[in-house]
This record gives sequence, C-alpha cells and structure tokens, in this order.
Amino acid sequence: MTNIKARGFDRDSVDQLNDHLSDIAEPIGEEDGETTTQEEQIAALRDEVYELRERVNSIRRRVDVAEGRTETKGELHPLVRIAAMSLATVVLGRIVKRLRLGAAGVAAVPMIAAQLDTR
Repeated sequence: MTNIKARGFDRDSVDQLNDHLSDIAEPIGEEDGETTTQEEQIAALRDEVYELRERVNSIRRRVDVAEGRTETKGELHPLVRIAAMSLATVVLGRIVKRLRLGAAGVAAVPMIAAQLDTR
C-alpha cells in the first residue's frame, strides 16, 4: 500500500480507514438495503420520461381547448380555405359583372368574400 496521509484517522487504526474507504466504495442506496442495477434505474427513468411526456401532452391539449384551437385542423384545411376563398371571389365577381354594379361593386367583392371566409 502506498503511503497516504489520512487526516482525521488515528495513525494506529488502519481498520478505521479501511472501513471508511469501503463505505465510500459502496453504491448509493445500499445503506437502506435498496440495491438497484443500472438497468432498473434506466427503466425507472424511462417510465418517468413517459409520464412527463403524457403530462405535457395533457397540458397542451388543455391550452388548445382554452385558446379555441381544434385538433381537426390539418395541412389540408388551409388549402381548402384558400380554394373556397378563390371560388367565392370568382362567383361574386361574376355576379357583380352581370348586375353591372360598377366600381363600387368590384371593390366590395373581396370584402364580401372575406366575410364569407370568417363565417
């Protein structure tokens, strides 16, 4: 054994130093009789991550409901809205053209289409 200065221990008591060093070398949790392997710790951490993800998803759903967002909105929805807005503008433009409402009617077509889109 190498010559190590052990402060706080008696010079004659090597047993006391060895007991202390063996206590330090024990894995955490063995004092209480709980021995866990790394696999068990990893499994416990994965379970905790899973539970935390579930809580985050639950909170996100509550926020979406509180803000009035629905889960049915997908990538197709904005495209459908654009297509409907374009169709409404074309139809209203043709109606204004047949009724011969003039410049005021032409200016009103986009506003009417926007009102239809909001409803």
